[in-house]
Amino acid sequence: MSDTFFRFPLRALAAFEGPFIRLGNLVGYCVMDVGYKLVTPDERKNLALGEYQRLAWERGGARVRVTFDGNAAQSSQKNYESVQAACGLAAQATVSIRAEWLWNCLYVLRGDADKAEMPLSYREFSVLCAILSKLGDKDLESCTWQEIQCRALGYTTKAEMVRMLPQRKDGAKALTRQQIRSTLDDLDRNKFFGRWSVGNGERSWLTYFSFKRMSRAKLAERATVLYGQRRRRGPLRRTEKDKQLAAEQWAAFQKQRRAQPPKTPPSV
Repeated sequence: MSDTFFRFPLRALAAFEGPFIRLGNLVGYCVMDVGYKLVTPDERKNLALGEYQRLAWERGGARVRVTFDGNAAQSSQKNYESVQAACGLAAQATVSIRAEWLWNCLYVLRGDADKAEMPLSYREFSVLCAILSKLGDKDLESCTWQEIQCRALGYTTKAEMVRMLPQRKDGAKALTRQQIRSTLDDLDRNKFFGRWSVGNGERSWLTYFSFKRMSRAKLAERATVLYGQRRRRGPLRRTEKDKQLAAEQWAAFQKQRRAQPPKTPPSV
């Protein structure tokens, strides 16, 4: 498996007219984004804009192991600018995904599934992006089906998804809970990640995901410990005794206020 990764804003999954155009723009964006970071300030100072962009394109392509036919520097720069315009420059959730997973999905979208090492549907790709955007740099993190539903479309909250979904150009719809469950089962079966649902054997409370190689026993142990630690850090919950006391105090306050004589208006 390749150790090359593409990194892009999660919001890019909400941009462009459809999955094929979206992924094509992401390839160009990732090449230029990496390339610009490999050009030194001194080199930038001594180069014209076109030369600077071409140098970034060459170095970025070499770093992420992307080769183009002909002179594709200008089209990659347009891809880069299109993604930036669609996503903005503000800090936001990002996706760092194996380059081969993006290529496998792109092959499927353009009808060349036989070229993919492991064909990947766009739904599977978007669900992977959703989980990876939640994990960030962590090697283990929880992700609920509601979070996957939003993030697979490029949004981080349900409110944002509800507000922006009607404005999309691609007519995308939110995945249902059952669609997410079946997609996760397929990805898990093909060993894209490890997951463990913390529970008591009868009911699951929260599912944790990891893209690091670890035994199932280790994954279960770490997920359970992390869940337990977060519960202890959570907000304090009132006991039944506290709730009863609060209700009694409020009732006494209301009774006292009703017993007070009404205020008479000041005489003129």
